[in-house]
Amino acid sequence: MKALLWLVTASIAWISIWLWILATQTSAYLQERGWIVPYLTGMIISYRVWLLLFPIPWAIVSVILSLRKEISLGRALLFLGASILGISLIVLPVFVGLALPWLATSRLK
Repeated sequence: MKALLWLVTASIAWISIWLWILATQTSAYLQERGWIVPYLTGMIISYRVWLLLFPIPWAIVSVILSLRKEISLGRALLFLGASILGISLIVLPVFVGLALPWLATSRLK
C-alpha cells in the first residue's frame, strides 16, 4: 500500500511539471504572436508557479501515512480519491484555459 501512495504522489508531481511546461510554452508563444489573452488563460499563465507547488500536500500526506506500520484500505482509497479529484480540478481548467486563445481565433475565421 505504501508503494501506491508514492506512485500516486509521483504521478501528481509528473502531471504538475508537464502542466507547468505547457503553460510556460504557451505563454512564450502567445507573447511572440502578440495575441489577446483571455482572462482564464492569463490567470493560468500568471500563476503557473503554483502548478509546481501543487503536489506538496500529497507528498506530506504520503510521508505521514508511510510512517505508520500499516495503511488501511479505506485510507489508501481516500488518498487515491482525493488525488483524482485534485488532479481533475487542476488539469481540466488548465487545459481549457490554455486552449481558449486557439478556440477564440478559430471562431473569427
